[in-house]
Amino acid sequence: MKIHNKINRAIPRLLASALLLGSLAACSSAPSVSEESKKPLSLAGAEQQVNNLYPGAGIPSIEGVKLTAVYKEKAFSPSEALGATDEQQPAGRTDSLTFLYADQKGEIDQAAQKALLADGELLYGPYSGTNRLRLTLSELPVQTAGAENRSVDGTQLQVAHAEDGSLIATARSGEVTYTLAGEAKSKQEEEIWLGILAQVSH
Repeated sequence: MKIHNKINRAIPRLLASALLLGSLAACSSAPSVSEESKKPLSLAGAEQQVNNLYPGAGIPSIEGVKLTAVYKEKAFSPSEALGATDEQQPAGRTDSLTFLYADQKGEIDQAAQKALLADGELLYGPYSGTNRLRLTLSELPVQTAGAENRSVDGTQLQVAHAEDGSLIATARSGEVTYTLAGEAKSKQEEEIWLGILAQVSH
């Protein structure tokens, strides 16, 4: 199942201005390589980089899926993709962070390395696997068209579904927006994911 392709088709119809979701472009993977060192990063090394960009964020652990990749996406929020003008882009914008999760985590897949490196900087992985869930951190605010406002464990979320049923949910905490996109196998799993989003964005 190519969940990333389905999400790519559905998201543009759901999101209004300042949308944080980009394409689920790189679902399998390659050796993690930082721009500066050109050496693979361990999970601990990647988490340190994450905390350098977004203090206290860490790398979320999500029940039922396994982390396959973490990368900084320097071109994640171009104005044409977000519906925002250049004047609306904050000066000195912090790079977006993307976390990919799959049912099963395989071996490092070197074939996808160039594709992911073209988007930004790899921090961890990516490992082979059919990715079902994407979590993104960005400092840009979002408004999702057609979303319902929902309180989960005291955290305000915007929750929407694409035409194919895939989940899109966002939460704003301080100066950071957390965006989750994926296709849950059941309502129960979707509720778990929303609970995780509420927890990590609290």
